[in-house]
Amino acid sequence: MRPERLDQVALWSSDREVDVRRLTTFLPGLDVLEETGEHSVLGTDPELAKLVLYDAPGPREEEQLMHVAFRVPTVDQTKDSEIENAMHVLRLAMPETDGLLELDHVALRVGDPDTSALRWKELGFEEVEPRVEFSVRLHLGGSALELYPGTPMPTERPLLKHVGVLVESIEPYLDAADLELEILERADAPRSRSLFVQAPDGVRLELIELKHAGERAA
Repeated sequence: MRPERLDQVALWSSDREVDVRRLTTFLPGLDVLEETGEHSVLGTDPELAKLVLYDAPGPREEEQLMHVAFRVPTVDQTKDSEIENAMHVLRLAMPETDGLLELDHVALRVGDPDTSALRWKELGFEEVEPRVEFSVRLHLGGSALELYPGTPMPTERPLLKHVGVLVESIEPYLDAADLELEILERADAPRSRSLFVQAPDGVRLELIELKHAGERAA
């Protein structure tokens, strides 16, 4: 019942059109994979982790989110950029690789990284060697969560909407008494069904099950 990979990081945006333009300029290779009246999906491949922007009144505030970092094979200098308000994006230079631009990690500010990590590991993440002292790094697929000690500032206008992970099926999670999941919401979309649960430190976690071709056509 372990999630397969980190599928998306969803953020609230007070000016989605401008943010999309700034992100695709700052991150060479980042494309708009889907555009609707409510959200924009940014990435390089639907099979890799994506950044999703949803419309919301601004300005937005950090709360627990510090930054989102991408591995970029076409640049030779690591750089941090404030895309809008609290939206910080880190561009990690990876010129020695030949792959696509990919989501590297999501950095969260938490009260106790070690305690939070225990819960994230119960949810299927794997702890690996941290890159930064005093932080905890948790892998899932080719991406990671990085937990840093700090105090999240509660706000009614958070920047982070949710973190989404791909699962084979949401059904086992509905009956997983050992996980003691707080279920927040269920959702059904043309290509997927989702279960939103409460993750550590106020993070909403979306468990995403992709529908088979027959279900999508029905």
